[in-house]
Amino acid sequence: MDFDRGPNIGEEPHRPNIKTVTDKLPKVDVTPLVTSAIWKTMSARGRQSLRLVDENSRNAEALQDELIMRLLKDNAGTEYGREHGFADIHSPAEYKEKVPFSEFDDYAPYIERMLDNEENLITTYPIKH
Repeated sequence: MDFDRGPNIGEEPHRPNIKTVTDKLPKVDVTPLVTSAIWKTMSARGRQSLRLVDENSRNAEALQDELIMRLLKDNAGTEYGREHGFADIHSPAEYKEKVPFSEFDDYAPYIERMLDNEENLITTYPIKH
């Protein structure tokens, strides 16, 4: 075998015994390194999540107002949305004025119809049951 050119034709290539090679390597316990890397990654993500929670808690009212307006817009075309004029509501205060307080029994007829796979009654979002 010529090591500069590789194996000669018909000759098996030289393959060192991996066990022999790895036995000569120093034994290193990588557990602390891996644990440290995982801990650093989780800590960074945790700090990022905590900052987001902190920021959102300072803006909770604005976020809630934004959410209710998005829900009204998304569901304005539903039967319930049309009955309660969701398309004409432009603020959370208007919502409180125009949409009566409701409880489960108010939604029961819609839910019964939804069980028969009728859609677009109280929400445009997919329902899983």
